[in-house]
Amino acid sequence: MSRVERGRHRALANKVNALEELTVEIRTGMVAGNQNWSQSNVNVRTTTHHDGATGHGRSDTNVSTTSTEQLRLFVCDDDGSEFEIRAHNVGFGFREGHRVSAVYMASTHDSHRSDGDNLVGLINHSTGKHSLFGNSVSRRVNTPINLIWLVTGLAMVIAGPILVFKLWTAYGPGDGDLGWLLVKGLGSLVIGVFGALFLHSQLTVTLGPKGPTLEEAVLARLRETIAASIEQEKGRLPPAAGMAPAAE
Repeated sequence: MSRVERGRHRALANKVNALEELTVEIRTGMVAGNQNWSQSNVNVRTTTHHDGATGHGRSDTNVSTTSTEQLRLFVCDDDGSEFEIRAHNVGFGFREGHRVSAVYMASTHDSHRSDGDNLVGLINHSTGKHSLFGNSVSRRVNTPINLIWLVTGLAMVIAGPILVFKLWTAYGPGDGDLGWLLVKGLGSLVIGVFGALFLHSQLTVTLGPKGPTLEEAVLARLRETIAASIEQEKGRLPPAAGMAPAAE
């Protein structure tokens, strides 16, 4: 398994399932070196049209190009240790001597919380620019799919009692046993009631008043952390470099 595959596997295994599991870390330092380059991808799509009347056909070719701006920074933190930042389509630039912060989010179960795979934001304190990578945040938050649970509850209500009744009919002592009929009927009823209660709980969650989702709560926490970092670093910058923070 390659390094990239290991990183993706670990990221999937350590998704944030609740706000209590969220950890946010910021690493700050001075840019000692940077690299910027553009990566282009050419997409070719060919569509064939056939004229049934004449028997002739023609092909239309559509060529499109997408470009991605890649960024690589080497940063020396306040303890003298150097670390590397890799990102793409950040939207603003960096140069040597700029003071920057990398924002990482991870689950408490992740032992590599400030690893590059967990990068979700960048701040350039020297220029007042900052960015939060929403797509990266989404990939690290485990979003429950209520539809699956709704279908499960519905199946328990409809199919559960029928299945129990059929099984007990096939393997029970027979309908002549009144006690067995009573047990069979009560068992099916219990399964149906349990399924109905489960379905009701899922409908309440789906259709009830909506609070902030886990992803929205995580984004709010990250924005608070970024704002606190910007405010903290204002006093460390020379007066000429202090600027009002830019909007995301």
